[in-house]
Amino acid sequence: MALFVNHAIFRGTEVGPGLASGAVSLVVYGAVLVGVGRGSRYCRNLTLGFVMLSALPLPLLIRLIAERSAWTAGYIAAVFVLRTTGVILLFTGDAKQWFLWDRDT
Repeated sequence: MALFVNHAIFRGTEVGPGLASGAVSLVVYGAVLVGVGRGSRYCRNLTLGFVMLSALPLPLLIRLIAERSAWTAGYIAAVFVLRTTGVILLFTGDAKQWFLWDRDT
């Protein structure tokens, strides 16, 4: 949500990937989530890519904590933990049964 506000209100200036690439990433992420909701195994696998992308800023956590940017460090860590948890849930339990049906056309 914060990324959307940054792009919609502040036009992506000074923070994040910029308006054009940020808007594209939001559209792609939204489309993947819609695909997951419709039972697409392909989209479920694409969520792994989003987890890998959210892991990229993890090495910055030590520097952010050292600079007392606890909110930013907490946000980065929370995004990674929540996305990872969501993807793990997509590949286990009842979700596994959901994706066994042939829904992809």
